[in-house]
Formats: sequence, structure tokens, C-alpha cells
Amino acid sequence: MFGSNYCFQRGSTMAEVNRWHAPGHAPDIEEIEKLLKDEGLDIICRKDPPQMLHNEVRHDEPEVLWVILGSLSIGIDEEEIKLDAGDRIEIPAGNLHWTRTEDVGATYIYAYRTKPE
Repeated sequence: MFGSNYCFQRGSTMAEVNRWHAPGHAPDIEEIEKLLKDEGLDIICRKDPPQMLHNEVRHDEPEVLWVILGSLSIGIDEEEIKLDAGDRIEIPAGNLHWTRTEDVGATYIYAYRTKPE
């Protein structure tokens, strides 16, 4: 169950954060995979150690990033947003962004729609 939503927009840069607020239950990897596959997304699961930095990147397709365990920060434009277990962010195509895990590292899924052939 998502609690609060946060929509960030500065110029043409935009992202939507959905924070998970179901007491006593954060979604597990199987639940998240099912939800994302039901949305027609291809998924990749990652487990990064503490303070792992992924440099700025821009994708040709929209991206969803969903934290399963731990926490990470994502930088979009000049905004830095911290995501905890259960939080999901949707980044539209073409937005430059980076990620960095926090002190405990993070397990997360990133998902995207493959382009039709």
C-alpha cells in the first residue's frame, strides 16, 4: 500500500516517488516482481554494497526503481531523493540521473519497457 506520493519537476526534468506505508509489511521481491510484470515491465534485480555509486545515465525508455531492502539516494537534476525499503520511483525517458546506496547498501529492482521490435 503506497502512502504518500511525491512528484518532482524542474523544467523538463520530472520523477514520481511513491512511499510504502503499510505498517508491519513491506513488499517482498516476489510481490514487487509480480506487480511490475503485470505492468508489462522487464525487471532486473540488483544488490549493491554500501556507498555504491552509479554515475549519471539517461535512458531512452521510462525506468522504475523499487527498493526492496536497505536504502539508496537518487539524484535527478539538482534534487537528491532518499528511497527506503518499499519506496518506488518512476523516471520518465530522457531524464539524467544517478544512484548511490546508503550505509547499509541496497537490494532493488529496476524495470523498464522494452521497445517494440
